[in-house]
Amino acid sequence: MSDSASHPGWLRLIHWLNALAVLIMIASGWRIYNASPLFGFSFPQAVTNPVFIHRTAPRRAG
Repeated sequence: MSDSASHPGWLRLIHWLNALAVLIMIASGWRIYNASPLFGFSFPQAVTNPVFIHRTAPRRAG
């Protein structure tokens, strides 16, 4: 096996950025699923509300 990488570094970086984006979208979808009153089952908050994607809703004045 040769010592050179089979794919360039920029391609590997893009791959892992896409993998992270997919995980964030899955967690977001679970939050949407949990918000629906139609389903009796919900995913745990620790899984669907990680620190890196948690945002608080802006408060309206008034």
